Amino acid sequence: MSYRTYNELWAQAQLTLDEATKNDSNLLTSKTNKDKVVVFKELSTVMVSYILAINKLDECYDQVIQPQKRILIRNILELTLGRYLELKNDMVNLNYNEFTYLDSATAQLGLLPQDVELTIPSHYRNERLKTIEWQNKFIDEVLKKTGFYEEEKIEVDMPIRQAILLIQKHERARQGRMRAQFMKEVRAMNKPDAGDVELSDNARKAAMKIQRVWRGFITRRKIRSRVVEEMLLIGMLPPNSIDTEEQQKAEDVKSARRIVQTKRQKEYELALIQEKEKISDHVKEKMKEDIRDEVRAWYMGVKSQTGKFPDLPSEESGGSAVIYTRYKTASSHSKSTSQSSSKGTKSHKSKSIAGKESKEEVKKKADEEETGFKMGPSNFLQELMLASSEYEEVWKGMDESKNSSQMHIKSIVKAQKAAEVERELRKLESLFEELVMNGIVHKYPATKLGSFKGDASYAGCDVMRWDNDPSPTLGDVRHAVRDSCVLPMLSDQIHQAGPPVRSVLVAGAHGSGKHTLVNAVCTELGATLFDLTSANIVGKYPGKSGLTMLLHLINKVARLLQPSVIFIEDAEKTFMKKVPKTDKTDPKRLKKDLPKLVKAIAPTDRILLLGTSCCPWDCDQKSLTGTYGKIIVIPRPDYASLYHIWNDLLFQYSGLSRKFDVSSLAKLSDGYSIGTIIKVLQEVMTCKRVLQLTIRPLMHVEILNALARHDPVYKEEDEAFNQWYSRTPLGRRKQKALDAEVERRMIENDKHSGAK
Repeated sequence: MSYRTYNELWAQAQLTLDEATKNDSNLLTSKTNKDKVVVFKELSTVMVSYILAINKLDECYDQVIQPQKRILIRNILELTLGRYLELKNDMVNLNYNEFTYLDSATAQLGLLPQDVELTIPSHYRNERLKTIEWQNKFIDEVLKKTGFYEEEKIEVDMPIRQAILLIQKHERARQGRMRAQFMKEVRAMNKPDAGDVELSDNARKAAMKIQRVWRGFITRRKIRSRVVEEMLLIGMLPPNSIDTEEQQKAEDVKSARRIVQTKRQKEYELALIQEKEKISDHVKEKMKEDIRDEVRAWYMGVKSQTGKFPDLPSEESGGSAVIYTRYKTASSHSKSTSQSSSKGTKSHKSKSIAGKESKEEVKKKADEEETGFKMGPSNFLQELMLASSEYEEVWKGMDESKNSSQMHIKSIVKAQKAAEVERELRKLESLFEELVMNGIVHKYPATKLGSFKGDASYAGCDVMRWDNDPSPTLGDVRHAVRDSCVLPMLSDQIHQAGPPVRSVLVAGAHGSGKHTLVNAVCTELGATLFDLTSANIVGKYPGKSGLTMLLHLINKVARLLQPSVIFIEDAEKTFMKKVPKTDKTDPKRLKKDLPKLVKAIAPTDRILLLGTSCCPWDCDQKSLTGTYGKIIVIPRPDYASLYHIWNDLLFQYSGLSRKFDVSSLAKLSDGYSIGTIIKVLQEVMTCKRVLQLTIRPLMHVEILNALARHDPVYKEEDEAFNQWYSRTPLGRRKQKALDAEVERRMIENDKHSGAK
């Protein structure tokens, strides 16, 4: 694709963004709205618009070559992500639910569910590839030193004499096979000619029958192949998951553009340095003259107001730089003073009026404010609108027909007055090595968040309109983990100004995919993983002083190698009231220090405490919910998610028939977890069975027999998770809001009946 394609895509993203920011500003400045259904509809529409803009901006930033464009696109992308997270936080406070349902807005805008699937920007991880490779290489070297890894056997070169003997051996065998073939042909020539013998009637009929059967078989196979191709073309059958040649070519083109991106970026940075050195001498004298004019104007302005010349500010207070600041902000300061005075007058009047009002009216107004919903202030919206205005002023109407190679624009380079300063983190290899040797820091399998299969809810909003709590799906869980664990940790700007997220607990039954989500979060962020599971730290850093040392090392290294994830498996064991005698891991070792560790995470620290639990009710709930700020529960897979999982996992085998009935299999496997399904497929689809698929098609009974050997997630266990979640802080707020809504409706009904 040419640069024009991505210019058009950027323009589309900006149009979507302009409309979204306009609606967002109206919502932000509007009065408190009591109708939460209306607020939810407006918020969800704005969120969908932001998602569409984020996906387009991410694609632009990944493929645009011109470096100055990429700087602005990245700034807009980060601000949009930050505003999306703020709206997500408002939605949680509105519905008291960690899962956000956007199906109503999606249908209203005429979009597909795939269109509103927010893609996690990959450039944040790509920029840290060298750091990630260094960490993995360093961990491997440390483990090899300590003997955890066996040294790879290096093949020794074969001696020349042995190689000659091996070649001679194979040559003699080849000559023997050639001689045997030659003698076979000689014997065949000495036999009477078989062509002269006429075939008997039975032999002729047999040959014709074989020909007829073979030709019929070949024809039917060609017809089946054509039918499958036609069904694939019109989208009636799922396509093969194997990458096609065209897809590989497209990926090669994208990779080539990224290489050119790096080249243009280096040229741009070099031009910044050269331009600064070139114009520094010329600008220096002009800056001195500007400073003199500003000081002179300040002196004369103060003299005209006070009648005497002021003293120059001292060096400690900032010197002449303070004059420029005061001079620039004088008008704004006077405006704010006048505004505050007018506000004071208004407040005085309002107090006098309020004194005349009855207590009942004041109480009524207070109740109305409590029942309504007001959006929180935004740290991103104003900057986002300013960044979008820069696109309108600089890039929207620019003629780039003479810049097909997408070089940097010199006029913009000359206009820049400040150079960027890069800081590199200094790694303490000795501390990192110590944590690796003790198994606190270890590698994790590369897992994309998309590998957690499952569809999102398609009717969540309809259920909410009837004051019911929609049952989340696996797709909703994936979105919640993305919004709570991945997006807030992508960059310093998003993390510092966005809603604070320090700790998340992922709860679910055995085999529900908790470890997959943990590995996916670490992979998407390229994070450093610190494992503080009780079974992992048992016997390490003993005693109180040892535990203090361990936490000190984690605090120090985690801040140096941000983003960092502190992982705790079986998080409920940390706050158990009574530890079983069979448990020798001392799970309550971190009971006092873990809450302190979470509180010490500052807004500038991209550190996340991520815990998993199979039975979160087996502990002190106050301590658990006080440590983990967000809780995400993984439900049993529903029919749509099971269909999605079976479809993706089964059709990765090319020999499987495209007409295999996945729907009935999804229905029959109701209640089984993702982990169980993966285990069953590993048991059934062995290497030998995969090779036999073309001649012996896969039968449903093979999978069902394997499923029968495993236990499903029973409804009692699923209900136990729902009951426990209803007792969490967010669950109680949800129940309190529902009770208040029921009471309000009863009062309204009584009023209507009394009026009649």
